[in-house]
Amino acid sequence: MRCRPLLPLPRRAVPLISYASDTGSNARDVFAMGTAPGNSIGRTVAFAKGRGIAKFALLVPNGDYGARVRVAYDQAIKLAGGSLVASEAYDRSNPSIVSAARRLKARGGFDAVLIADGARFAALAAPQLKTPGAASPRILGTELWSGESAISSTLALRGAWFSAIADTRFKTFAESYQTRFGARPFRVATQGYDSVLLTIRVAREWRPGTPFPTARLADSGGFLGLDGPFRFTPSGQIERALEVREARAGTVAVVSPAPDKFAD
Repeated sequence: MRCRPLLPLPRRAVPLISYASDTGSNARDVFAMGTAPGNSIGRTVAFAKGRGIAKFALLVPNGDYGARVRVAYDQAIKLAGGSLVASEAYDRSNPSIVSAARRLKARGGFDAVLIADGARFAALAAPQLKTPGAASPRILGTELWSGESAISSTLALRGAWFSAIADTRFKTFAESYQTRFGARPFRVATQGYDSVLLTIRVAREWRPGTPFPTARLADSGGFLGLDGPFRFTPSGQIERALEVREARAGTVAVVSPAPDKFAD
């Protein structure tokens, strides 16, 4: 039997919602639900600047993620009116990050430093950057710290700030999910839930045979989901209303709640 070659489907100008957090995957009419590092970094930097921090430093891994963080951090600092005074890069290994942290500390001259990595590497770097109990430099983190116990159990990370999605609505969602299905949902399950509701909401305004109202997805007023208010930037990347958390002894406390809506 001879098989016919598959032919490409015709373009229908219908937008696509993805769950990527890599801004490089964005394209025209593609909207990404995954939280990109720039969203978290921007919120943390603005909060830090409001607390009197003006000179920032960066400890960043080599690679694509590090490159995205570097750009986002620089933009956030400029927008907040601060200055990036020092940075060091490292390969993702224990000796490399320890050495980079020591080099950064030796350079000095900064009020806060962003450790752009997960909890394990942050716990290795922090003791090299500051004396436990010291007020300066303030350690900053990214969305990768959310839910990691090492953040609250590492002495040198006490007082560190990072931004993340608020868990208030997720707790109610998780309880309902477990009652119905007998298991706890993954934290990212809310992305799927919100994207389905968003699709239904926008599709209600669409009459088959007419252009799909893609512009509605880019409404600057945003939408309210299980993870709080969110909206898409012109590039298709999601922007979320995040809370700022502070690492303390054995716990993490909210020091700036997520806003109920976008200010602009």
